[in-house]
Parts: sequence; C-alpha cells; structure tokens
Amino acid sequence: MQDPKPRCLQMFEASVRSPKSLLLYNNYLEKFLAWAHKDHESILLLSSDQIQILLEDYVFYLRKRVGASAITVNL
Repeated sequence: MQDPKPRCLQMFEASVRSPKSLLLYNNYLEKFLAWAHKDHESILLLSSDQIQILLEDYVFYLRKRVGASAITVNL
C-alpha cells in the first residue's frame, strides 16, 4: 500500500531526526502552506524567485500580525 503523503513530504520527514523537531516543522509548514493557499507539491512547481517572494511576504505578514521583528516572530 502506498503512503498517502506526497513523496516530497516523505523525503522531508525522513531528513528530520528529532520527533519534536518534526512536529514543529510540520506545524510551521502547514501554517505557511495554508496562508499561501498551496499544497506540498504545488509549491514545488513555483520558480525560486516566486518562492522567495512568497516567503518574504509571509514574513511581512507575520511581522505585521505580531508587531515584532522577523527574528522574534513566534509562529
């Protein structure tokens, strides 16, 4: 039986050694993808420039939401 998770997510999860880190990373990734209206595979179809802009916009969104610097943004 095939895993219902996309291969890119399986590879990401396999690269993280700590179960606690994996939970945090998955949580942060899901929040980002929901904000971006993307799924795990569709984000990979974007160019590097498009991904860069999307990530920058997300940081701006988080900074505005919490009123803090990019370094102290708590997801």
